[in-house]
Amino acid sequence: MTSPSPAGSGQNDVFRGSLYMALAMLSFIANDAIIKHVGQTMPTGQLLVVRGVLVTIIIGAVCWAQGVLRSYTLIASRPVMLRAASDLVTTILFINALLNLPLANANTVLLAAPFVVIVLATVFLGERVGWRRLSAVSAGFVGVLMIVRPGAADFNLYTLFAVGALFSVSLRDIFTRRIPANVPSMIIALANAVVVTAGGLVWAAFDGWIALSLHQFAMLAASAVILAAAYSFMVLTIRACDVSATAPMRYTVVIWSILFGYVFFDELPGASAFAGIALIVISGTYALAREARLRKRGKNLTHISKKYRW
Repeated sequence: MTSPSPAGSGQNDVFRGSLYMALAMLSFIANDAIIKHVGQTMPTGQLLVVRGVLVTIIIGAVCWAQGVLRSYTLIASRPVMLRAASDLVTTILFINALLNLPLANANTVLLAAPFVVIVLATVFLGERVGWRRLSAVSAGFVGVLMIVRPGAADFNLYTLFAVGALFSVSLRDIFTRRIPANVPSMIIALANAVVVTAGGLVWAAFDGWIALSLHQFAMLAASAVILAAAYSFMVLTIRACDVSATAPMRYTVVIWSILFGYVFFDELPGASAFAGIALIVISGTYALAREARLRKRGKNLTHISKKYRW
Protein backbone atom coordinates (compact mmCIF):
# COMPACT_ATOMS: atom_id res chain seq x y z
CA MET A 1 0.00 0.00 0.00
CA THR A 2 1.33 3.43 -0.87
CA SER A 3 1.51 6.23 1.61
CA PRO A 4 -1.23 8.86 1.57
CA SER A 5 -0.82 11.49 -1.12
CA PRO A 6 -0.12 15.08 -0.16
CA ALA A 7 -3.05 17.43 -0.17
CA GLY A 8 -4.05 18.37 -3.68
CA SER A 9 -1.99 15.69 -5.40
CA GLY A 10 -5.05 13.51 -5.90
CA GLN A 11 -6.57 16.19 -8.11
CA ASN A 12 -3.36 16.34 -10.12
CA ASP A 13 -3.46 12.56 -10.53
CA VAL A 14 -7.05 12.70 -11.75
CA PHE A 15 -6.10 15.47 -14.17
CA ARG A 16 -3.19 13.47 -15.53
CA GLY A 17 -5.28 10.32 -15.72
CA SER A 18 -8.03 12.17 -17.58
CA LEU A 19 -5.48 13.62 -19.99
CA TYR A 20 -4.02 10.16 -20.66
CA MET A 21 -7.51 8.75 -21.24
CA ALA A 22 -8.34 11.52 -23.73
CA LEU A 23 -5.04 10.89 -25.54
CA ALA A 24 -5.80 7.16 -25.62
CA MET A 25 -9.17 7.84 -27.23
CA LEU A 26 -7.54 10.19 -29.75
CA SER A 27 -4.98 7.50 -30.58
CA PHE A 28 -7.65 4.84 -31.09
CA ILE A 29 -9.61 7.09 -33.46
CA ALA A 30 -6.47 8.09 -35.38
CA ASN A 31 -5.72 4.37 -35.78
CA ASP A 32 -9.28 3.71 -36.97
CA ALA A 33 -9.03 6.52 -39.51
CA ILE A 34 -5.81 5.05 -40.94
CA ILE A 35 -7.33 1.57 -41.14
CA LYS A 36 -10.45 2.97 -42.83
CA HIS A 37 -8.22 4.68 -45.40
CA VAL A 38 -5.82 1.79 -46.09
CA GLY A 39 -8.56 -0.82 -45.92
CA GLN A 40 -10.08 0.54 -49.11
CA THR A 41 -7.03 -0.55 -51.14
CA MET A 42 -5.90 -3.88 -49.68
CA PRO A 43 -7.35 -7.16 -48.37
CA THR A 44 -8.44 -6.94 -44.75
CA GLY A 45 -6.65 -10.15 -43.71
CA GLN A 46 -3.35 -8.85 -45.06
CA LEU A 47 -3.95 -5.54 -43.31
CA LEU A 48 -4.38 -7.34 -39.97
CA VAL A 49 -1.25 -9.42 -40.51
CA VAL A 50 1.05 -6.54 -41.45
CA ARG A 51 -0.20 -4.25 -38.71
CA GLY A 52 -0.33 -7.12 -36.24
CA VAL A 53 3.31 -8.10 -36.78
CA LEU A 54 4.40 -4.50 -36.29
CA VAL A 55 2.25 -4.07 -33.17
CA THR A 56 3.54 -7.36 -31.74
CA ILE A 57 7.14 -6.22 -32.23
CA ILE A 58 6.47 -2.84 -30.58
CA ILE A 59 4.52 -4.24 -27.62
CA GLY A 60 7.05 -7.07 -27.22
CA ALA A 61 9.84 -4.47 -27.02
CA VAL A 62 7.86 -2.53 -24.39
CA CYS A 63 7.35 -5.76 -22.40
CA TRP A 64 11.09 -6.45 -22.59
CA ALA A 65 11.93 -2.90 -21.48
CA GLN A 66 9.53 -3.20 -18.54
CA GLY A 67 10.97 -6.57 -17.57
CA VAL A 68 7.63 -8.36 -17.86
CA LEU A 69 8.47 -10.45 -20.93
CA ARG A 70 9.55 -13.28 -18.63
CA SER A 71 5.85 -13.64 -17.78
CA TYR A 72 5.06 -14.59 -21.39
CA THR A 73 3.74 -18.00 -20.29
CA LEU A 74 0.73 -16.17 -18.83
CA ILE A 75 -0.38 -15.50 -22.40
CA ALA A 76 -1.55 -19.11 -22.59
CA SER A 77 -3.66 -18.84 -19.43
CA ARG A 78 -7.36 -19.38 -19.98
CA PRO A 79 -8.70 -15.92 -19.00
CA VAL A 80 -6.05 -14.12 -21.08
CA MET A 81 -6.75 -16.31 -24.12
CA LEU A 82 -10.51 -15.87 -23.74
CA ARG A 83 -10.03 -12.12 -23.70
CA ALA A 84 -7.71 -12.26 -26.72
CA ALA A 85 -10.14 -14.47 -28.65
CA SER A 86 -13.03 -12.10 -27.96
CA ASP A 87 -10.79 -9.21 -29.05
CA LEU A 88 -10.10 -11.03 -32.34
CA VAL A 89 -13.84 -11.42 -32.98
CA THR A 90 -14.36 -7.75 -32.09
CA THR A 91 -11.57 -6.69 -34.46
CA ILE A 92 -12.99 -8.66 -37.38
CA LEU A 93 -16.52 -7.39 -36.85
CA PHE A 94 -15.49 -3.81 -36.15
CA ILE A 95 -13.16 -3.46 -39.14
CA ASN A 96 -15.91 -4.67 -41.47
CA ALA A 97 -18.23 -2.07 -39.94
CA LEU A 98 -15.56 0.63 -39.96
CA LEU A 99 -14.82 0.23 -43.67
CA ASN A 100 -18.48 0.60 -44.60
CA LEU A 101 -20.05 2.94 -42.03
CA PRO A 102 -19.33 6.52 -40.95
CA LEU A 103 -16.45 6.63 -38.46
CA ALA A 104 -18.55 8.22 -35.71
CA ASN A 105 -21.43 5.75 -36.09
CA ALA A 106 -19.19 2.68 -35.87
CA ASN A 107 -17.30 3.96 -32.82
CA THR A 108 -20.26 5.34 -30.91
CA VAL A 109 -22.12 2.02 -31.05
CA LEU A 110 -19.20 0.52 -29.11
CA LEU A 111 -19.68 3.14 -26.40
CA ALA A 112 -22.75 1.18 -25.34
CA ALA A 113 -20.46 -1.67 -24.23
CA PRO A 114 -20.69 -0.71 -20.50
CA PHE A 115 -24.46 -1.17 -20.72
CA VAL A 116 -24.09 -4.66 -22.18
CA VAL A 117 -21.46 -5.45 -19.53
CA ILE A 118 -23.92 -4.46 -16.80
CA VAL A 119 -26.54 -6.83 -18.25
CA LEU A 120 -24.04 -9.67 -18.69
CA ALA A 121 -22.60 -9.15 -15.21
CA THR A 122 -26.13 -9.29 -13.79
CA VAL A 123 -26.93 -12.54 -15.58
CA PHE A 124 -23.60 -14.39 -15.45
CA LEU A 125 -21.66 -12.85 -12.56
CA GLY A 126 -24.49 -12.29 -10.13
CA GLU A 127 -23.87 -8.53 -9.94
CA ARG A 128 -26.55 -6.50 -8.23
CA VAL A 129 -27.79 -3.57 -10.29
CA GLY A 130 -30.27 -0.97 -9.05
CA TRP A 131 -33.09 0.63 -10.98
CA ARG A 132 -31.08 3.79 -11.67
CA ARG A 133 -28.35 2.00 -13.62
CA LEU A 134 -30.93 -0.22 -15.30
CA SER A 135 -32.70 2.94 -16.47
CA ALA A 136 -29.39 4.22 -17.84
CA VAL A 137 -28.89 0.89 -19.62
CA SER A 138 -32.34 1.16 -21.22
CA ALA A 139 -31.62 4.71 -22.38
CA GLY A 140 -28.27 3.60 -23.79
CA PHE A 141 -29.87 0.83 -25.83
CA VAL A 142 -32.42 3.30 -27.17
CA GLY A 143 -29.46 5.45 -28.23
CA VAL A 144 -27.95 2.49 -30.11
CA LEU A 145 -31.25 1.91 -31.91
CA MET A 146 -31.34 5.57 -32.93
CA ILE A 147 -27.88 5.19 -34.48
CA VAL A 148 -28.35 1.86 -36.28
CA ARG A 149 -32.03 2.54 -37.16
CA PRO A 150 -33.25 -0.98 -37.94
CA GLY A 151 -35.73 -0.88 -40.79
CA ALA A 152 -34.29 2.32 -42.30
CA ALA A 153 -33.21 2.38 -45.93
CA ASP A 154 -29.50 2.60 -45.02
CA PHE A 155 -29.66 -0.27 -42.50
CA ASN A 156 -27.42 -3.06 -43.79
CA LEU A 157 -25.23 -6.02 -42.87
CA TYR A 158 -22.38 -3.74 -41.79
CA THR A 159 -24.62 -2.14 -39.20
CA LEU A 160 -25.16 -5.61 -37.77
CA PHE A 161 -21.37 -6.05 -37.70
CA ALA A 162 -21.13 -2.95 -35.50
CA VAL A 163 -23.79 -4.34 -33.16
CA GLY A 164 -21.99 -7.70 -33.11
CA ALA A 165 -18.75 -5.91 -32.20
CA LEU A 166 -20.63 -4.23 -29.36
CA PHE A 167 -21.52 -7.60 -27.82
CA SER A 168 -18.11 -9.19 -28.41
CA VAL A 169 -16.26 -6.23 -26.88
CA SER A 170 -18.60 -6.49 -23.89
CA LEU A 171 -17.68 -10.16 -23.51
CA ARG A 172 -14.04 -9.11 -23.70
CA ASP A 173 -14.62 -6.74 -20.78
CA ILE A 174 -16.28 -9.53 -18.80
CA PHE A 175 -13.30 -11.82 -19.46
CA THR A 176 -10.97 -9.00 -18.41
CA ARG A 177 -12.58 -9.05 -14.96
CA ARG A 178 -11.44 -12.66 -14.56
CA ILE A 179 -7.77 -12.02 -15.35
CA PRO A 180 -5.70 -12.21 -12.14
CA ALA A 181 -4.18 -8.94 -10.95
CA ASN A 182 -0.65 -10.38 -11.23
CA VAL A 183 -0.86 -10.51 -15.05
CA PRO A 184 0.90 -7.38 -16.42
CA SER A 185 -1.24 -5.14 -18.62
CA MET A 186 1.30 -5.19 -21.45
CA ILE A 187 1.32 -9.02 -21.45
CA ILE A 188 -2.44 -8.87 -22.01
CA ALA A 189 -1.86 -6.41 -24.87
CA LEU A 190 0.82 -8.71 -26.30
CA ALA A 191 -1.56 -11.66 -26.20
CA ASN A 192 -4.17 -9.62 -28.08
CA ALA A 193 -1.63 -8.62 -30.73
CA VAL A 194 -0.47 -12.21 -31.28
CA VAL A 195 -3.98 -13.67 -31.49
CA VAL A 196 -5.29 -10.94 -33.81
CA THR A 197 -2.26 -11.41 -36.08
CA ALA A 198 -2.85 -15.17 -36.18
CA GLY A 199 -6.50 -14.54 -37.00
CA GLY A 200 -5.40 -12.21 -39.79
CA LEU A 201 -3.24 -14.98 -41.27
CA VAL A 202 -6.24 -17.31 -41.43
CA TRP A 203 -8.34 -14.55 -42.99
CA ALA A 204 -5.62 -13.75 -45.52
CA ALA A 205 -5.60 -17.39 -46.67
CA PHE A 206 -9.13 -16.83 -48.01
CA ASP A 207 -8.99 -13.10 -48.66
CA GLY A 208 -5.86 -13.04 -50.79
CA TRP A 209 -2.64 -11.02 -50.73
CA ILE A 210 -1.35 -8.14 -52.83
CA ALA A 211 2.02 -6.45 -53.33
CA LEU A 212 2.34 -3.87 -50.58
CA SER A 213 3.12 -0.32 -51.69
CA LEU A 214 5.42 1.97 -49.71
CA HIS A 215 2.46 4.21 -48.89
CA GLN A 216 0.41 1.31 -47.53
CA PHE A 217 3.30 0.03 -45.42
CA ALA A 218 4.02 3.51 -44.05
CA MET A 219 0.37 3.98 -43.10
CA LEU A 220 0.20 0.58 -41.38
CA ALA A 221 3.47 1.29 -39.56
CA ALA A 222 1.98 4.57 -38.34
CA SER A 223 -1.16 2.67 -37.30
CA ALA A 224 0.94 0.19 -35.32
CA VAL A 225 2.83 2.95 -33.49
CA ILE A 226 -0.38 4.85 -32.72
CA LEU A 227 -2.12 1.69 -31.49
CA ALA A 228 0.83 0.87 -29.22
CA ALA A 229 0.68 4.46 -27.94
CA ALA A 230 -3.04 4.04 -27.21
CA TYR A 231 -2.32 0.94 -25.10
CA SER A 232 0.46 2.82 -23.30
CA PHE A 233 -1.84 5.77 -22.54
CA MET A 234 -4.40 3.34 -21.11
CA VAL A 235 -1.73 1.86 -18.82
CA LEU A 236 -0.66 5.36 -17.75
CA THR A 237 -4.31 6.15 -17.02
CA ILE A 238 -4.57 3.16 -14.69
CA ARG A 239 -1.33 4.11 -12.93
CA ALA A 240 -2.27 7.77 -12.52
CA CYS A 241 -5.53 7.28 -10.62
CA ASP A 242 -8.66 5.19 -10.19
CA VAL A 243 -10.04 4.38 -13.65
CA SER A 244 -13.58 5.21 -12.51
CA ALA A 245 -12.50 8.83 -12.08
CA THR A 246 -11.42 9.09 -15.71
CA ALA A 247 -14.05 6.84 -17.29
CA PRO A 248 -16.20 9.78 -18.52
CA MET A 249 -13.23 10.87 -20.63
CA ARG A 250 -13.83 7.79 -22.77
CA TYR A 251 -16.62 9.75 -24.39
CA THR A 252 -14.11 12.16 -25.93
CA VAL A 253 -13.95 9.43 -28.57
CA VAL A 254 -17.22 10.91 -29.91
CA ILE A 255 -15.58 14.29 -30.51
CA TRP A 256 -12.54 12.75 -32.18
CA SER A 257 -14.56 10.38 -34.37
CA ILE A 258 -16.90 13.11 -35.61
CA LEU A 259 -13.93 15.43 -36.28
CA PHE A 260 -11.85 12.80 -38.09
CA GLY A 261 -14.87 11.56 -40.03
CA TYR A 262 -15.72 15.05 -41.25
CA VAL A 263 -12.15 16.17 -42.06
CA PHE A 264 -10.84 13.00 -43.72
CA PHE A 265 -13.94 11.23 -45.06
CA ASP A 266 -16.51 14.02 -45.44
CA GLU A 267 -18.85 12.16 -43.07
CA LEU A 268 -21.35 13.55 -40.60
CA PRO A 269 -23.88 11.51 -38.60
CA GLY A 270 -27.51 12.18 -39.41
CA ALA A 271 -29.91 13.89 -37.01
CA SER A 272 -31.12 10.57 -35.55
CA ALA A 273 -27.56 9.36 -35.06
CA PHE A 274 -26.57 12.62 -33.35
CA ALA A 275 -29.51 12.23 -30.97
CA GLY A 276 -28.54 8.61 -30.28
CA ILE A 277 -24.93 9.62 -29.65
CA ALA A 278 -26.07 12.26 -27.16
CA LEU A 279 -28.33 9.76 -25.38
CA ILE A 280 -25.51 7.20 -25.08
CA VAL A 281 -23.08 9.79 -23.73
CA ILE A 282 -25.53 11.19 -21.18
CA SER A 283 -26.80 7.82 -19.94
CA GLY A 284 -23.29 6.34 -19.96
CA THR A 285 -21.86 9.22 -17.95
CA TYR A 286 -24.67 8.86 -15.43
CA ALA A 287 -24.15 5.09 -15.10
CA LEU A 288 -20.41 5.57 -14.55
CA ALA A 289 -20.97 8.34 -12.00
CA ARG A 290 -23.54 6.21 -10.18
CA GLU A 291 -21.17 3.25 -10.00
CA ALA A 292 -18.33 5.45 -8.74
CA ARG A 293 -20.64 6.90 -6.06
CA LEU A 294 -21.62 3.42 -4.88
CA ARG A 295 -17.98 2.34 -4.72
CA LYS A 296 -17.16 5.36 -2.57
CA ARG A 297 -19.87 4.24 -0.17
CA GLY A 298 -18.05 0.96 0.16
CA LYS A 299 -20.64 -1.15 -1.62
CA ASN A 300 -19.34 -4.18 -3.48
CA LEU A 301 -20.95 -4.03 -6.89
CA THR A 302 -19.76 -7.41 -8.08
CA HIS A 303 -21.00 -10.53 -6.37
CA ILE A 304 -19.67 -13.45 -8.39
CA SER A 305 -21.43 -16.77 -8.09
CA LYS A 306 -19.15 -19.81 -7.72
CA LYS A 307 -21.15 -21.39 -10.51
CA TYR A 308 -19.61 -19.00 -13.01
CA ARG A 309 -15.97 -19.10 -11.97
CA TRP A 310 -13.55 -20.24 -14.69
